[in-house]
Amino acid sequence: MDSNPSVDNASTLGLRIAQYLIRIGTSTITDSERWNNDWDKALHGLAAKDLFNYLRVPMAHMYSEDPTGPLQLKTFLEEHLFTSQKEALKVWKDDKDAHFLTVWVLMDKKERRKYLMKGLEQACDLAMLGQDARATCPDITLSALMKEGGKGFWHLFKNHTKGMKASDPGKFLLPTSAWWAKVQDAQPFTEVDKLVFELVALQRNEFITQFIACTGDYVFHEFANPNPGPEVKGVKEMLNTDRFFLGGMIQSMYHTASKPTIRCENCAKSPDEIEGNPKFMVCSACKSKLDFVIHYCSQTCQEQDWCHHKKHCGKKKVSKELKGTVNDPYWQYPDTPDQFRNIPKRDDGDKDADYFLFDEEERPIRVIVPHPFQRMTFRIMRADALTPKEEQGVEAIGEYLLNNMSNHPGLSRERILAQLGREYGEEMMPRIELFARLTGEVGYAGTTYVEKTGESMAAFHLSRMMGL
Repeated sequence: MDSNPSVDNASTLGLRIAQYLIRIGTSTITDSERWNNDWDKALHGLAAKDLFNYLRVPMAHMYSEDPTGPLQLKTFLEEHLFTSQKEALKVWKDDKDAHFLTVWVLMDKKERRKYLMKGLEQACDLAMLGQDARATCPDITLSALMKEGGKGFWHLFKNHTKGMKASDPGKFLLPTSAWWAKVQDAQPFTEVDKLVFELVALQRNEFITQFIACTGDYVFHEFANPNPGPEVKGVKEMLNTDRFFLGGMIQSMYHTASKPTIRCENCAKSPDEIEGNPKFMVCSACKSKLDFVIHYCSQTCQEQDWCHHKKHCGKKKVSKELKGTVNDPYWQYPDTPDQFRNIPKRDDGDKDADYFLFDEEERPIRVIVPHPFQRMTFRIMRADALTPKEEQGVEAIGEYLLNNMSNHPGLSRERILAQLGREYGEEMMPRIELFARLTGEVGYAGTTYVEKTGESMAAFHLSRMMGL
């Protein structure tokens, strides 16, 4: 196979499979963009069971002639994957992932696309199957990776590297994708079936490992260049404004959902959890009369849910508030624990208030963060505080409230800490005080994480507007 996939002919194994299965045309590729577009089209709608059945025929023939050959191939692929993952971890040593995320977010769309394209091409060069390995990864397409400002790639990278780092020494990571796992549910497995399944899983994970390592390596290499291009130079200058606070802010922003998830009101599945990625229906009565959206994946699910939905259909905006959906009050933070979700809702909610503290008489005191970017920072930290994974959110809002509200009539430092302890757990009280002390020690005495990050984001926004 030609080592340069951008000039290779598109009729490789993967594209032949796709052409055979979904009958789309292929053409000779003369550049990277056309090569990638051809693959994206070929992979669209590729079913795992069809790929499995296609590959099973030659493997069954090989196994019947000499079973030791396929088994030796499996052993070789396992050793190769283990070596590839050890090499990949060298790219991400010293917790480079946080710095990578900051850089990744600050890049423009064109730059992200360039690095992803380079990563795909290099992974094809290094993978045992060459670019044919892409046939085992229909979910790894440029369009999917570029979604939501590059979040698609970030989540792929984060989950895979986290798994590799957590693996036992001497063992390799071999997660099974939901797409490929469907093969196991389709039919009883013979020894040959099991072997084909494992071989494809090994090839798939090798390709993913090579891809995330190559993409990260390209990014780090470019940013280490003392004379980078104008796009990279601009990002490096933004990083130099205030890397600590800018990085923290981006971490918070990037871990929130940018749009709600669509889920079936009956079975709670999203389109990507259903084979064929079907187009969901909406309740027409609720949509036309209330401008309220209730989704169903099929007419069958809509009929099954009718006993629950008919009481409010077209009359009142009532849903099951499935996690992450538009009807979930916490859709941007779907990991919000149930104890916060179950807090009774107020119909007279004060949308202008950023927080409520309570004085000695248990009277509410509105907290309003005046500066727009500081308010945005505070609200992001406040939302993070509702998730079980983000203790920094509690620490940041706690520091801000202590610094700005302790001298308010009816309040004190001790009273604010006690309230935060009741709301987020008493173990957070000393952590909040420690956080406040540490931020002062790093050179920001007299201000807070929220205020300093808000200032950094304002400067960043202004530089973007002025094209600096």
